[in-house]
Amino acid sequence: MNGLLEAVLKAQADVGGSVILLSATLPMKQKQKLLDTYGLHTDPVENNSAYPLINWRGVNGAQRFDLLAHPEQLPPRFSIQPEPIYLADMLPDLTMLERMIAAANAGAQVCLICNLVDVAQVCYQRLKELNNTQVDIDLFHARFTLNDRREKENRVISDFGKNGERNVGRILVATQVVEQSLDVDFDWLITQHCPADLLFQRLGRLHRHHRKYRPAGFEIPVATILLPDGEGYGRHEHIYSNVRVMWRTQQHIEELNGASLFFPDAYRQWLDSIYDDAEMDEPEWVIKGMDKFESAECEKRFKARKVLQWAEEYSLQDNDETILAVTRDGEMSLPLLPYVQTSSGKQLLDGQVYEDLSHEQQYEALALNRVNVPFTWKRSFSEVVDEDGLLWLEGKQNQDGWIWQGNNIVITYTRDEGMTRVIPANPK
Repeated sequence: MNGLLEAVLKAQADVGGSVILLSATLPMKQKQKLLDTYGLHTDPVENNSAYPLINWRGVNGAQRFDLLAHPEQLPPRFSIQPEPIYLADMLPDLTMLERMIAAANAGAQVCLICNLVDVAQVCYQRLKELNNTQVDIDLFHARFTLNDRREKENRVISDFGKNGERNVGRILVATQVVEQSLDVDFDWLITQHCPADLLFQRLGRLHRHHRKYRPAGFEIPVATILLPDGEGYGRHEHIYSNVRVMWRTQQHIEELNGASLFFPDAYRQWLDSIYDDAEMDEPEWVIKGMDKFESAECEKRFKARKVLQWAEEYSLQDNDETILAVTRDGEMSLPLLPYVQTSSGKQLLDGQVYEDLSHEQQYEALALNRVNVPFTWKRSFSEVVDEDGLLWLEGKQNQDGWIWQGNNIVITYTRDEGMTRVIPANPK
């Protein structure tokens, strides 16, 4: 994705356009790279620890602006108490799940953030099985239709937002979607380990709003960070493949040794050192993981250069197929369109029959009923992606929603859990 961003910046600079980039967690190294990509001047960004900090580059050279002369405008200083817990594959165990339910019973609003959708779904199911007191438990991730995701998001904001009801304990199991621009506030946050910049985004949802009352035991913000109990990050490396950044982030967490993490100081102190190119002693498994990561990044950059060259040499049509070809980075999602075949035509998840709709309504229905899944799922289907990049998947309606069964795989969709994929442990 950074390669695409750099190409856009260069194109904007070439035509004299302006660009504004906003980020609360941008390492200085990355900021320098983006400014260099835009061009005009190559003087380095001044090493400034101020936060917030604006850097810009134009025909008059490089400039910066901070709020040191306006201390009344600076963000308030606050601290968070990290609680590292080591678990196999960073999965919440029975003790952790029972702690979450007990906290909610005591009135706390709790959030568990998982790195993978299927992990979030499993944790949600286990919590519901353990929930003997009928604590409100919800699940929020990206593998819902747009209609259902909107409804989920509205409910999450209603329950955990600034004006949410705070005298009721609740649990939210979520993925990265909760760290992205949602104004929600939790009394206790549990998160699987992730890179520091994303960790800070997640921590920003802990004690986010000033409240006169917090449940007993949660008066100060405590973040429980689930770390691996051995070497490597397993499946999580499919999402966060920069093993060095993951390992350095873990080292910073462990070096706190029970001390608090202070913001906004940590933004500069952690991010610049974690993303620094300077070498340091690393375990062999980190070195091997970085070799694999850098090899993959090199291959991506090579492919990106070839695609950009191809795009410049040929006049390309502005359609979905071209966009997919130009932007593919090995991490594209596959848009699935689940349906049930009826005598009237293809019935979509929201109950509409596709053939009964006008041309304009069909486009809207496709957008509202598709579910984006990992592109690797495509290997499970014999169906072919259509000219719009959609994979139509005929299933059956059941009491919970929709189900499709293939060879050694079952895919379901419910409004409660979204789209799930189940592979039997002992397929026949």
